[in-house]
Amino acid sequence: MEYKKPQDVLCFFLGPTNEYTLSHLGQGKVNDTWLVRLKSGEQYVLQKIPAAVFSNPSEVMHNQRLVTTHLKTRRNKILQFYRLISNTSGHDTCYDAEGNGWRLLSYLEQTRTLEKLETEQQAESLGAALAHFHSLLSTLDSTALFDPLPDFHNTPVYLKKYRQVAASSCVKNKEEQQCMQRIEQLQPVVNQFEKQKAKLTSHIIHGDPKVSNFLFCQEGKKVISLIDLDTVKPGLLLHDLGDCCRSCCNQAGEEHHDPEKTTFSPQIFAALLRGYASHSKILLHPEDLSLLPIAAKLISFELGIRFFTDHLQGNTYFKVTAPGQNLHRALIQFYLATSIDRQLDNLQQLVHEIFPT
Repeated sequence: MEYKKPQDVLCFFLGPTNEYTLSHLGQGKVNDTWLVRLKSGEQYVLQKIPAAVFSNPSEVMHNQRLVTTHLKTRRNKILQFYRLISNTSGHDTCYDAEGNGWRLLSYLEQTRTLEKLETEQQAESLGAALAHFHSLLSTLDSTALFDPLPDFHNTPVYLKKYRQVAASSCVKNKEEQQCMQRIEQLQPVVNQFEKQKAKLTSHIIHGDPKVSNFLFCQEGKKVISLIDLDTVKPGLLLHDLGDCCRSCCNQAGEEHHDPEKTTFSPQIFAALLRGYASHSKILLHPEDLSLLPIAAKLISFELGIRFFTDHLQGNTYFKVTAPGQNLHRALIQFYLATSIDRQLDNLQQLVHEIFPT
């Protein structure tokens, strides 16, 4: 059978049946995701792993099996995790003619995602969840994992690609000019981080711990799961923490209408770190702590470059629903990095207070 549509893929997993409904789930910028409701009342999550992003979906699924199996065997009363669903032949992955992978996941009931945080309580719970996730994976052999996205979080590579693309691009409007100016102003952070990179703590990381990849309880107060494990890989703890802070401490969200009003919240930053410290203070070494706010600035800058480069290339990586959306996203990240830069001394003082050495 040739698999082209979600309905075809569901036949692979569930057999021929018309007794379900299918609806889009979430607002992911890369993967396509659907909620599957069977007539019997069971619910599943169907997800496409795009070959245009993950060149080898089979490696992504290899990691998924290792990580979800490991998480299931660990003593854990804080977080729940989804399961991979296999068909009657024992296969948990379907591949279509274009090389995309498809998987079916268990659905975690009574949960919700948030696009931005509203309270310090949410931030503290989220920080604790990330710390617990890191702790759970501390006993998994990192050498058994593939690297699903080589050079992911390799900021110099993103910067080099941007310069190559920009060299053959014409500036069309003031927003593009603003992005180019911000890149030149902020780019010293790359060398600042790279010079200390060898001293930082390596670990198995989530790779994309943004707000919307945490599942909260229905009341929206407590995190009960961390999802989207496609980017789990060996990496630097500061890349995960920096990315998490970047996402959580921008309370306006990544899609708001006025980039110039983007600010980084020190209150949310402190609450998130309090949550993290309550569960995994020992994972971070003094070298990590001294660069923690810089890591948040770096990942904001890096993501801004990625959005802007994708905009210049015609939006081939991140999904868009409106013209100029990736350009707008880029500006938000650059203004966020600038806001972090203006508060570095205060943010570093908060780190010292929460992680006393």
